[in-house]
Amino acid sequence: APCPSTDCIMGGMWKRETQLVLCLEALGVQARACLTQSALVNLAIWAALAFWAYSRSAYWPLALQPLATLIIDAFERVAGVSPFSREDGSIALYNHMRFITANPFGGGIDLGFNFYNGDYSKSADKAQTDKFEHAWKLLGLQEGMRVLDCGCGMGDWLYWLKTVKNCTVVGINMTDAHVLVVRKRGMKCIHSDWQTLFADKARFAELAGQFDCVTFWDTIEHYCKASEITVLGGLGRPGGTEVGTEKGTRNEQKRIDTYGNLFKMAGELLDPNSSCGKMWSSTLHQTHSWKEEGLYGFWQIYAMISYYDGVYPYLRDGLSKFAPYGGFKLTHEEDRTEDYRMTSLLERNHFGYVKYSGEPCALVSSLCCLFTDPHFWVFHIDAVLGLLGLETCWMWHLGGIEPHKPKKDAIAMLLWQVYSKAKA
Repeated sequence: APCPSTDCIMGGMWKRETQLVLCLEALGVQARACLTQSALVNLAIWAALAFWAYSRSAYWPLALQPLATLIIDAFERVAGVSPFSREDGSIALYNHMRFITANPFGGGIDLGFNFYNGDYSKSADKAQTDKFEHAWKLLGLQEGMRVLDCGCGMGDWLYWLKTVKNCTVVGINMTDAHVLVVRKRGMKCIHSDWQTLFADKARFAELAGQFDCVTFWDTIEHYCKASEITVLGGLGRPGGTEVGTEKGTRNEQKRIDTYGNLFKMAGELLDPNSSCGKMWSSTLHQTHSWKEEGLYGFWQIYAMISYYDGVYPYLRDGLSKFAPYGGFKLTHEEDRTEDYRMTSLLERNHFGYVKYSGEPCALVSSLCCLFTDPHFWVFHIDAVLGLLGLETCWMWHLGGIEPHKPKKDAIAMLLWQVYSKAKA
């Protein structure tokens, strides 16, 4: 047999070394996750079930962890009370997603989606660059401007702004694994959720008035939690398909507190003398009430909430109607749902219709998630469906898995929106 080439040997060594680094990174991230509220509660559930199994000299009680989680979640959806932290759930997902796709950044794949605009022959890299150029033009940005990206993922947008447009960039991210990547790529990233940062007046004062533009790429969906938008809070009112049925409820007040403060923060981050002064939102919106779905839809909604987490802005104006709280007005909007759906179908290492890699770092992360993530089982049921080429919860909620033929009446739509500071 011919001897392997030096390039082949070096390539194999590089891949093994890369996997080793990723495995160590996964272990470090998951070790820190053990101290989160949800992980501690999950460990307590496992400990109780293990004690029961030991006392009965049987293994079957260990299989009840999913049932225990399901009961806790059902009570949360009604009353808004849960020992789990929904913020921890979002962090757990994106920490895990970092490793099951092995390296989901750069090369045209990020934690958003790509801009095909009907041309699906584009490479991922080209479609991502087109997305950034499209947003750049709509926002009226200029080279050298200052941009803050809230929920910055692993920094592809910021990296493009910095290296191609010579912009000064700052990211905000609550996910440990993502912050590590952004900083390794040479960019400033604040490790925090935006609510905590905005509430910390001393820290926020260092950022206030320092930016020409603030962007929110595919992150606002996570800001209202399932523990906050509940049946008792207003979801159970008659005629729940109408947006007005939330008026006067705790749910409406929670959306005001969340989206209203979001716009306030964005407004205070902008330099009042900037020639740009805009905010960008790429956000999924809910198109109709959960009450219109059947049992299959209820399961998919439960799966979505369990590991992607978040209750979307309700109906097309579910976000924009809160813009005046920050002194903004909506100046541009376009529906990009099919671009989102097709990105997931065309690029299976994209998080939407993710194809579980099975690489060592993915297996390490999955094993750790058994203890750090109470919804481990929901995620991995969906992952198996994806491996089998079947419909996952993510693909269901965007319109299914048939290329170029989205199902009608999908429960989510993706809107790109530009907000401008309203003139006094």
